[in-house]
Amino acid sequence: MASVQTQIKVYGLLWQPPRFARDSAPSCARSGFAGGTAARRVATCGTHVDRTKDIIEPWEKGVTRTEWTELDGQRTIGANMWRSLVIFVAVSLESGLSLRTRTSTPHVVRSSVSSQRETHSIEHTYQQLVNSYSSLWQNLLQREFQDTAAELRQRRKTYTRLQLESSGLAIFSATASPESELYGEKIVRVTVDSMGDKKLRNKYKAGDTLLITPQISFRGKEIVPREGIVTDVGTDYINLGVGNSWPVGLMELRKHDSYRVRLDRSLSNVPLKVQLLALDELRKENAGVVARELVQLFYKQNVSLKSDQNSEKDYALHDEQLVTTILDEVSRDIEFKPNESQREAVVWALSRRLGLIRGPPGTGKTRVAALLIATACALRPDSVEEDTEERETPRRVLAVTHSNGAADVLLQALLNIGLPAVRAGRAANVSPSLQYRTIAALSEQMPDVVRLRQRASDTRLEHDERQSSLYDARQCQDEAQTVIARSAQVVVASCIGAAQLMSSLGTSKDDAPLFDLVVLDEAGQTTEPALISAVTASKANQVVLIGDTKQLPPTVTSQDAELRRTVGISPMERLLMNGVEEFTLREQYRMPACLLRHPNHYFYDSVVKCATDPADEPDPPRGFPWPNTKEPLAFVEIGNDSEIVHNFGGRSNPLEVDIIMEIVKRVVRAGEIETQNLSIISPYSKQVQLIKTHLANASLLSRHDYSGVRVGTVDSFQGQETDLAIFSCVRSNLMKELGFLRDARRLNVAITRARRGLIVVGDPKPLRTCKHWSALYKSCTDRGCIISSTDYHLRKDSDQDDDGEEGFECQSQLDRALSLDLNLDDELYGLFS
Repeated sequence: MASVQTQIKVYGLLWQPPRFARDSAPSCARSGFAGGTAARRVATCGTHVDRTKDIIEPWEKGVTRTEWTELDGQRTIGANMWRSLVIFVAVSLESGLSLRTRTSTPHVVRSSVSSQRETHSIEHTYQQLVNSYSSLWQNLLQREFQDTAAELRQRRKTYTRLQLESSGLAIFSATASPESELYGEKIVRVTVDSMGDKKLRNKYKAGDTLLITPQISFRGKEIVPREGIVTDVGTDYINLGVGNSWPVGLMELRKHDSYRVRLDRSLSNVPLKVQLLALDELRKENAGVVARELVQLFYKQNVSLKSDQNSEKDYALHDEQLVTTILDEVSRDIEFKPNESQREAVVWALSRRLGLIRGPPGTGKTRVAALLIATACALRPDSVEEDTEERETPRRVLAVTHSNGAADVLLQALLNIGLPAVRAGRAANVSPSLQYRTIAALSEQMPDVVRLRQRASDTRLEHDERQSSLYDARQCQDEAQTVIARSAQVVVASCIGAAQLMSSLGTSKDDAPLFDLVVLDEAGQTTEPALISAVTASKANQVVLIGDTKQLPPTVTSQDAELRRTVGISPMERLLMNGVEEFTLREQYRMPACLLRHPNHYFYDSVVKCATDPADEPDPPRGFPWPNTKEPLAFVEIGNDSEIVHNFGGRSNPLEVDIIMEIVKRVVRAGEIETQNLSIISPYSKQVQLIKTHLANASLLSRHDYSGVRVGTVDSFQGQETDLAIFSCVRSNLMKELGFLRDARRLNVAITRARRGLIVVGDPKPLRTCKHWSALYKSCTDRGCIISSTDYHLRKDSDQDDDGEEGFECQSQLDRALSLDLNLDDELYGLFS
């Protein structure tokens, strides 16, 4: 039996598979491989072993003997079987995903395959790669969902009723009533009983999923709980979309005001189901050309990405000169005039089957996405004859993002350039200003639907005739929605919403692709399964990813470190790690040169430049004593171990709040910066809530209104900008702990939101223990932008402000801390919102 001379780098050591006889081969085909003493020897001293079970544990989903033998297309066990097993494992490891032994040995993090025979075999094991990829991600997604659900259950079990309400996990005393109907979806208003000084808007937001549990029975039977999506939050009410039917008994009891309910924060399993289904479709090879190539690229296999290298399905790709010509035509008809960098990015991406565009802060990623989509829509299949009917078929584009909020931003950008895009998904998940562009809203405007609805509401007709018209109207509306979804040239949705839409259309394996191109905006915040869901549903032949892996990563709700390392890597980042090229936008319009200098040098290798003339940059905002009067950048030093850790998680820093309030008052009184253009950012939601409380109190006791000041977490400010940004670092402790404040991507987002000025308030002692913060502090020091709290001349104990306004009495730090334990959200709620 010939041996296979394959070398795999295991734990940094080269190990060569030995010869083995046919009688030892069955151990390769068993479903479980235990990592025993021999595995530890390999990890520590590189000792040769002769049983594969002592090296690698297979995927957590068991592998049968048949599946292993089919790797090489043979039913025999021997050297060929061993070679295929080695290739399968090596290729899997090339993806950067770890395989573990059952011992406590380190993860296998890297491997290499060096054999022409093995390279040939890899090309014939694509189905095995897809199976392993799908199984791995299905397992990871289920683990993440289970971990998050378990954490939520644990909080409900350990928190008191008051703590559940104050942390935004539950509302125990409320009354539900029918509110309205939104394009076929019923909207329920839940009025909350008195909650003291708690603010509903600080705990719940549009898009949250809540479980409505009736506390009454109807006609002697308990009412099944109903899941709802938050559409609006008021001072004492929450509006929720509950689907196309009212909760049982709600309409009957609406006049008695007796429909008592309880609300609980819920974890929807819809995204999990959608992604698991998409991975199943991928395994069945029902996902299209690009999905197949993405899997190969995730496994570091060579794939032709340029149009001149790929002879298969060339109609999906275009020559750069053709794209340039179409881009010129499109640019003449829109108000937005792209710069040279943006033009090059569009041409570069559309000439490839897979294009990656990196957009640093302020470079106009979403505008570029809209321009790229408009250009793609104007293209025609260049492999079709001029006089054929197919020549007139427009290219269809599916534009997706990681969230509904980001999808709304992209839709608005498309409408701004005159592209009549439509929005897929529930109207309850769409911004009110854009709901008229949803498929449901457009279907209601169809003449037949309007006519039938008018007939159904005509009281002169018999009841049966009216009911028949209403039924026909619903049927006609469903058909209209299908027609719109199948014919609209541009459809915008979240990745999950796009997969749901395609699933509702009932496509099959033999159907033609519904879309020619998928454009993923904010690709740095999207997970791999989410992208696969959109690509699989569309069966597209071309994909463009637009985002920035230097900014916020995908949100992972589980606290499991392994899940955060794996699920937290975006598909854009993994493709870049595996050698796929990208194009970087090089001109930004947001920050003045002095604010761009540090993030540009530290995060982007100084490739970004300001699009505006430095002479046109405004002076630093008045109302703050800038240390360097020529640069609107300041680091206000705070110390004294002022950080407070709250029960059940969360941190705040009242000393920083006092300084920030003084800064806000002086800037607002100066009159140059309006409150809606002033933002306060903090990584901790408890600090956000404390600042909001102080702003509300200041508005009550002052002639100035501070309610317009935007306050939020770093995550909530991704993609936003403001004239003056104040960042509250919070962390100030003797142990010099920083937690997730060490994340360079979160720092990058925090310091790149400002258009005119940036003020950082923090304790430099713990911050300088992190290399990213140390670099920022050094940059501020070198430019003379450091100011201490003493130098700032704060007058915290004064009863009056500088202009004679009455101040308000500040609580002691201890009083604030005690009140925060009951009134503020948990830290993680703000972090992942």
